[in-house]
Amino acid sequence: MAKSNKISEDDFFIMNKTFSIWLIKKKNKYFDDLSTNKQRKYFKKFVKKWNKQDLSSIYYDEDKLQEKYGQLLKQKSFWKIENDDSQVSKLYKEYQEALNGVNQMYDFKNDETDHKKALRRAIREEQGGDKYDDYQDAKKTRNDVEYDRENKRESKREQDKYERRRERKNQEELLDELVPKKVGKEAILEKKRMINNKINGNRDNTGIDDYDEEFLMGGDSFSKAKAREEDFQRKKQEKVQAHNYEIEQKQNEYKMTEEKAIQSALDKQSYMNRFR
Repeated sequence: MAKSNKISEDDFFIMNKTFSIWLIKKKNKYFDDLSTNKQRKYFKKFVKKWNKQDLSSIYYDEDKLQEKYGQLLKQKSFWKIENDDSQVSKLYKEYQEALNGVNQMYDFKNDETDHKKALRRAIREEQGGDKYDDYQDAKKTRNDVEYDRENKRESKREQDKYERRRERKNQEELLDELVPKKVGKEAILEKKRMINNKINGNRDNTGIDDYDEEFLMGGDSFSKAKAREEDFQRKKQEKVQAHNYEIEQKQNEYKMTEEKAIQSALDKQSYMNRFR
């Protein structure tokens, strides 16, 4: 389109390619990254510059413009990292929650070039500096709190079980020293009677004989208790696996996002250098 031809805001779609190249070159922005309101706002400025003939002459020759800068339109938009409203910031906050207590940031790639490392540092500084490494102050999620509570309860149960086993062992050793050992089923029943008398203070020396063997040997209640313990251990293991899976997913998601940002920045820099 010649310089003498005036355009208006109604030419938004007709001038799309020329306008998109102008956005990249002059505003460092990509058409598809902008909202409709932003697109219209920038196009209004473009129309004014066009009509005042303030643009470079190449913008008025669409064929030459496409030949020289058409490749820019094929380049994916640069994913710019900025402030706490960006996608990286949101992912980082989730990542902090999932990795509470981690002292060092996960090493995503050991063979990075110096250029990539420098770019990574620049991105982190733009994000707020030390907050990237401040994992110690990260808040725990509800799952983390529940996970810690469950571990404490389990530790207490294990400690109580250990104390009970030790007490029973001491009682059995004492009984073995005081009473001649019997063998077989009779020995088991006798030992339980002695322990019961010792625990209950010999309240009824003859009452123990009124209990049947099923009661003395534990009966069905033992099986139920064992089943409950197995169910508890299974649920605990499922929680641990779910917790570990959540951390792994956040690590992978953050890794992919950061690598995408770095690669996009490198690609953009390479394309920009080509047309300078």
